[in-house]
Amino acid sequence: MNASTNLSTDDVLARMFAYLTQNVDRFATRPLSASTKLAADLHLDSLEGAELLSAMEDQLDLTIPISVLQRAETL
Repeated sequence: MNASTNLSTDDVLARMFAYLTQNVDRFATRPLSASTKLAADLHLDSLEGAELLSAMEDQLDLTIPISVLQRAETL
């Protein structure tokens, strides 16, 4: 059992929001929600997307296939 087993969707989103606001300057004051669009709203480039994916893997102690990021449209 890994650390992410008991996390709710809200917990996961909170971790994503924290990562983005702490590590990507342009998100420090931007409101984020589960419906925030990765490309249209956040303008994440491929490197930032890969860094977000890696950070979430570290935070949640799991492996996320890169194909998930490629298909993802919102947080």
